[in-house]
Amino acid sequence: MAVVRSGNRVHTSTGRRARVAIKSMRKEKITNEQDMVHIRREIEIMSSLRHPHIISIYEVFENRDKIVIVMEYASKGELYDFISDRHRLSERETRRFFRQIVSAVHYCHKNGVVHRDLKLENVLLDENCNIKIADFGLSNLYHKDRLLQTFCGSPLYASPEIVNGRPYRGPEPGLKLKRHGVKSPFPRPAERRREAADTRVPAGQKGKHRGRNSSEPAEGSRRTPQPTVWSGGSSHT
Repeated sequence: MAVVRSGNRVHTSTGRRARVAIKSMRKEKITNEQDMVHIRREIEIMSSLRHPHIISIYEVFENRDKIVIVMEYASKGELYDFISDRHRLSERETRRFFRQIVSAVHYCHKNGVVHRDLKLENVLLDENCNIKIADFGLSNLYHKDRLLQTFCGSPLYASPEIVNGRPYRGPEPGLKLKRHGVKSPFPRPAERRREAADTRVPAGQKGKHRGRNSSEPAEGSRRTPQPTVWSGGSSHT
């Protein structure tokens, strides 16, 4: 239904070029009315979100025949492929990815948005190997006093609420770390002190210990789109 290509976004004021992803959908192939609802909702929600670990939408064009979405380009592809190629990740790298994902999901929930299809295939990586959450086609807005009843997403990644067909509050099917016994990647000060005591570098090993990366990007803020002109791009999958 959609074709994604890469292209160049050129700022008219500076002449600076930036790589972008261009998603094109022909309306004649969108036969299900519900699919069109999902596409328009995806555009609306993604356009309202500004976070360093969520794919940004720059421009949307629509005519009688097609809808074109110009988005941020994530050059290193899916996290699924990244992990498959490496077979395993280091604890430090895993913690960095996890922290970025949690930061983006928390930002969505704080702004009344639930993704509802969060999986490795929808988590992309940019040129610096930073997380970029994409594909908000099944996302929705939620209110704390209302239950959602659409059972959607990928079955292998679905939460117990979705699998059992129970109405749910937006963020509930998300990450329930404490319930499942997963240690939080954001330890409290006391836990940090204990961790530091347990991971002191033995004599003779100094210089080999690599500490946690604390230079994470701050949570996003709203930005004003810049005027652009276009040049063609090559196919990108």
